[in-house]
Amino acid sequence: MLRYSDVNFFGQAQTSPLLLMYNTQNTTSPDQENLFARSQLSSLIAGANKTDMLFLTSEQKLNIDGGMSVISYGLVQCTRDIDGGQKCFESKIGWRISGPNCFLRYEAYSFTEPPPPPPQLQPPPSQPMPVAPQLLPDDNGGKKTTKTVIIAISTVASIAVVATLFGFWFYKYSGGRKHEEERDTSQEIPLRICALTSSIHSQPTYNDHICLDQSNETSNTYYQSNLTVLLNSLSSKAYQNYSFYNENSSIGIYALFLCRGDVSNSTCQSCVSYATRNITTQCPSNKTAIIWFDQCMLRYSDVNFFGQTQISPMSLMYNTQNTTSPELNNFYALGLLYDLIDRAKVTDMLFKSDSQTVKLSDGSKISYGLVQCTRDIDGPSCGQCLSYLMDTAETCCQAKIGWRILGPSCFLRYENYSFTEQSPAKPLPLPPTVNGKTCRFGIFIEILPVWCTGFELEFKIKN
Repeated sequence: MLRYSDVNFFGQAQTSPLLLMYNTQNTTSPDQENLFARSQLSSLIAGANKTDMLFLTSEQKLNIDGGMSVISYGLVQCTRDIDGGQKCFESKIGWRISGPNCFLRYEAYSFTEPPPPPPQLQPPPSQPMPVAPQLLPDDNGGKKTTKTVIIAISTVASIAVVATLFGFWFYKYSGGRKHEEERDTSQEIPLRICALTSSIHSQPTYNDHICLDQSNETSNTYYQSNLTVLLNSLSSKAYQNYSFYNENSSIGIYALFLCRGDVSNSTCQSCVSYATRNITTQCPSNKTAIIWFDQCMLRYSDVNFFGQTQISPMSLMYNTQNTTSPELNNFYALGLLYDLIDRAKVTDMLFKSDSQTVKLSDGSKISYGLVQCTRDIDGPSCGQCLSYLMDTAETCCQAKIGWRILGPSCFLRYENYSFTEQSPAKPLPLPPTVNGKTCRFGIFIEILPVWCTGFELEFKIKN
C-alpha cells in the first residue's frame, strides 16, 4: 500500500477511509456468525501486536464428517489492535479490509507467498572411493566363500528343526495319542501361553456427582430396595451392548445411563457397572441423584424426567491454566463446539467429537471438542440444551485452555489434548492354505473374570 497527505499522519491510528472487499459466495450457514473466521483473525491480531513486524499469517484446518477437512487462511498487519467492521461481511467465504494504518484478510484459499527454501549445502570435495576388500580363496580351488553367513544360516536352521522335532515328540508322547484317537484324519499341535495379570477392571474416571431430595429413614428402605433392582437392571442392559438405556420401576423410580459416544462396549459396561454401585454410596438416602464419569453418566429420580430437556443441576470443570490471550474471546473453542452442536443434533447418537488444527508462525495448535445429549430427547431439544451450556461456557470458561460443562440432559467438553478413544485396529487376515498344510500364528486377548493375554501357535498337518 502507498499513501500521502499534506497533513501529518505519522503515529496516528486511522481507520478511515476504509476499503471493504469480499467474495460474492456465501458460507454454508450465512445466517450464523462465522466464528472460525473471527477466531482466526482475533488470534492473529493478538499475536501480531507482539511481533516487531506487526504482521502475522496463519492456516486453520477443521476436520468434518467423512474424512473431509476445511482449510482457511488469515493475514493481519497493523499498527495497533483493531476490532470492528466484521459484522457486514463475515457471512462471506472471503474478505479483506484495508485502512490507512492497517489491513486484514480472510480467505478460503492460500494467498501468501511460501517462504524461500533453505540454502542447499555444498557437497564436500570428492574423495577417492574405497576399494572393497577382496575375498580370500578357500581350499577348494580359489572359490569365494562367506563362511560366517553360511554358519549363521546353518545355526538358525538347525535350531528351528530341533525345536520343531522336540515339539512334535512332546506332543506324540505326552498326550498326543489321546488326540490321535479322537482325530483320525489330522494331527494338531496346539500351544497356548496365557499370562494372567489382574482380575480388577480399571475404574472409570470420576468427574462429579449431585445428590438431591433427602428422604426420611422410614420410607428410604423400601425405596432403596426398589432402586437397587432398577440399577442392577440398567447394568445388565450395558452388558447387552446398549450404550444408552432408560427404565422405570413399578413404584415410580426413573433412571437412565448414557455412555460416551466413542467408547467401546467393554468400557461402557465397566463404567455403568461401577456407576450403579457408586451412586448409591455417594447418595445413600436421596431420591434424586446424578453422577458423571469421563466414560459414562447415570441418573435417577422419583420424578419422571424422560423426554424433558434439563440443564440443571450443572457441574463446571475447567483447567486452571489460561489461554495466551484470556482477555479475548476464545473463538477457536466457540467455533469448534458450535459446529459440533450443529452436526450432533442431526445424528441418531446425538453425539459428535472432532479436532481442529491451526497453523501459526510458531507451530501448529490442535484443539479437541465433544458434545453429546441423552437420547430420550430429540435433535432440536439436544441443540437447545447444548446452546444453553455454551452460554455458560462463554461466561465462565473460555479464557481457560480446557473445560467441560456437565448437565443432566447434555454435556460438552473442550481440550488442547485428545481425550477420546481410538478406533480398534482391524484384524489381520488369516494366512492362505497351501497343499493342505497350514501354519498359523495368532495373538489373542481374552477378557474373562481375569485378563488373559498371550500367544497361540498352531501347526496342522493333514494326512
